[in-house]
Amino acid sequence: KETTDLAKRIDDAAKSNGLSVRFISLNPDEDDRLHKRVADKLETPCELVTPDLNSFESCFTGVEVVATMRYHSGLMGALKGAAVVCLPFSRKLDSLASSLGEAASKVENDNLVSAVEKALSGRPRLTEHVESLKERSYKNVEIIELLDGIK
Repeated sequence: KETTDLAKRIDDAAKSNGLSVRFISLNPDEDDRLHKRVADKLETPCELVTPDLNSFESCFTGVEVVATMRYHSGLMGALKGAAVVCLPFSRKLDSLASSLGEAASKVENDNLVSAVEKALSGRPRLTEHVESLKERSYKNVEIIELLDGIK
């Protein structure tokens, strides 16, 4: 029942926004089985990919929106120009959504269709949010290097 409901929400979001579906398994032991079960129930054509470190970035090329429960997928999607929809899972992902402003949204109460629409409508401002996120990240690296030098 859960996979059927999830497949319906994904189908609805894809159809209402004219999107295709790509499942990207970052943790194959956990992600592959779920992705395959949901993909089998989709009406929307989809592809399943399991990248390694060399092919991870290319999985996000041309992606308009990433719906994810994994921080690194959301981050890579944003870096490659995709709006981000955060599925309920982790506080780290919530912090990414905050950093990306209107180019990100959070799914609450199974509102995947409206969350995708909201993130896509904010996508034109994604670049400025990503630049700000990069700037803050560089400052963190500088602080870590400074602290490392104090040892």
